[in-house]
Amino acid sequence: MKSFFKFILAALASTAALASCTKQDDSPVKSFTAIIEQAQTKTTLDGEVVKWSNGDRVSINGAVYSVEPSIEKPDYAKLAYIRGSVPTAPYIAVYPASFYDLETGNYYLPQEQEYEAERFNAPMVAVSSDENLSFSNVCGVLCFALTGEGKVAEIEINSEKLPLSGQFKVNNGSVVMQEPEKYNWITLDCGIGVELSPTAPAIFYVYLPAGTYTAGDLTVVVRNPDNWQYTKPTVQDAVVQSNHIYTFDWEVTFSEPGEDNHNGH
Repeated sequence: MKSFFKFILAALASTAALASCTKQDDSPVKSFTAIIEQAQTKTTLDGEVVKWSNGDRVSINGAVYSVEPSIEKPDYAKLAYIRGSVPTAPYIAVYPASFYDLETGNYYLPQEQEYEAERFNAPMVAVSSDENLSFSNVCGVLCFALTGEGKVAEIEINSEKLPLSGQFKVNNGSVVMQEPEKYNWITLDCGIGVELSPTAPAIFYVYLPAGTYTAGDLTVVVRNPDNWQYTKPTVQDAVVQSNHIYTFDWEVTFSEPGEDNHNGH
């Protein structure tokens, strides 16, 4: 009798192991490759080459994948599955993965961006029917090359008319802001502050939706840790296109709050 029970237990264990293997085979983890369309996009700027970086995360239909860059081709990477439901075609992939909200199934441009030296996290999107993903930037990128004295604690951009952050969808390669969550400002948070030099520009990247911003619509405010600020309103129409970088070379002089420090450009 004991031998009979041992046989039954062994058979059950074998069946459970087989079922486990069968379950894994029913939901295989897909392998993806990712390439950046070379224009002016993400993620680390290295001369004229835009390349992936270790630590990047991509969302594919809500599942999160880690980027494993190629040494030979820096704009090419393999994507390693981390978590989430295994995606099925068609695939909508977005970088960074944090721009996708799993609870709502929506995409968001954050109101607060974080400064990273020599990096910017402009959103990229790839739409594909197979596992080969070609990413392109869906925002315009503002590059502020700032000189002066003191530290930059944050850069705030305000718009009188057009939304700059919030929920979005991608339409024909561009970001389209959605109701009801859209906001007319974005802030680049520089942490403890980035020291400026009178001669060597410090570089700051800020991304915003493509569009035509009329004269006076955009205002850029650069603040130091003491909340002194340098303000630049636009004085002419500005057309911002997806997948393009726009550089502003400014010499910053901070003024106390309340002082008239508006400067046109």
